[in-house]
Amino acid sequence: MAADNRVGMQVALDSLLAFLRIKGGQGPNALKLDLDPSLDVTDFYGAQSLTAAQENVIGNSAATFLSTIATQPRRYIAVSASLTVGAAGGTVQSISVGFRLNTTSTVNTYWAVNGPFAATIGQVYRVGADVRGVILPAGHQIVARIDGNAAGADHNLNLEYTYQRLDGLP
Repeated sequence: MAADNRVGMQVALDSLLAFLRIKGGQGPNALKLDLDPSLDVTDFYGAQSLTAAQENVIGNSAATFLSTIATQPRRYIAVSASLTVGAAGGTVQSISVGFRLNTTSTVNTYWAVNGPFAATIGQVYRVGADVRGVILPAGHQIVARIDGNAAGADHNLNLEYTYQRLDGLP
């Protein structure tokens, strides 16, 4: 006899009920409180726990900027960074985004790199990575890094990322 692959639900989210066209306040009872595993509901649960964050630092000539330490696991959707070049353009710059797993480790990987490029004063350069589905454990940090030979510490580095919380139902 085959094993029963159904998964019990405690809560049916509004977006999932709308997708299944279940209306009228019936809630999860219309689903008989279980789901067939052939339906991937990950994005529905993540949609209500989606968080966008933006962090920046002014005064980076050639530095690594680390996001706030994540206190829970996260499923990332997208990560990007932008560099606004200050008064000292330099001849070679690059910008990249990645992550490190804990505060004592080096950067584990760079998802995307833009450069090297000739940095023009006042220009904004951006790098982005579609990292949909990458899950990182608690204690990790997102990294934005600029490298180059600019003489001044007058660049503005902006880090943006979107993720889904993986700490339970919303």
